[in-house]
Amino acid sequence: MMPVLADIIANPLASANDLAALAKYDTLAALQHPNCPPALWWEIAKVYPPEAEASVLFAMMTLEAPERWLEIEDDRLGTRIKEVCNLLPVLQQHLFAFDCAERVLPLFVKAQAPHLESLTNALQSRQLFGQGKISVAEWRLAQELAETTAWSTKGAVPRCVAWAVAHENVGEVARRAVGAMVFDFNANQPRPNREASLQCRYAERNWQWQRLQAYLRGEVP
Repeated sequence: MMPVLADIIANPLASANDLAALAKYDTLAALQHPNCPPALWWEIAKVYPPEAEASVLFAMMTLEAPERWLEIEDDRLGTRIKEVCNLLPVLQQHLFAFDCAERVLPLFVKAQAPHLESLTNALQSRQLFGQGKISVAEWRLAQELAETTAWSTKGAVPRCVAWAVAHENVGEVARRAVGAMVFDFNANQPRPNREASLQCRYAERNWQWQRLQAYLRGEVP
């Protein structure tokens, strides 16, 4: 290690400029430094969440800005969900997609959006296909009708719901379902609340994550 970098690490009062220089050569050392500037700490924390959680500044940083850490955790969970979805057998992917979309379909009903029948049929067809009870052609036909509804649907909440039902990609289904929950939550708040909105998004993603784990453990019939 270069002596100048060792001196910065050993100095608990190292300046912001010194720590910025350190971060270019040893990013995690800068993250762990007790005098790491907040802007630099958060920048590194986005890339290295587990290391940030173990750093000496974690408690202070997250106490001052809990919503920023929640956003990092939410992004990390979203990435995990996308990755783990692909580990499921194809038919189970469809069943998980059904689970996600079924949770938000009531929001489409609540919005009194038109063409509910095509979404309901597609959702039922997806479940039946995942259970091996109908052919891929039957599922595709129902999906195409649902896609037509999704393209024509107006309004953030019902549009997200429609795509959660109609989208082929299971990761995209999960993302749209989360979006529907968040849009609906925000629409019912008296004033914008970023932290509460993030908590809503994280809660839905956490449900999805727990459901995925149940599939991986073989706990879903």
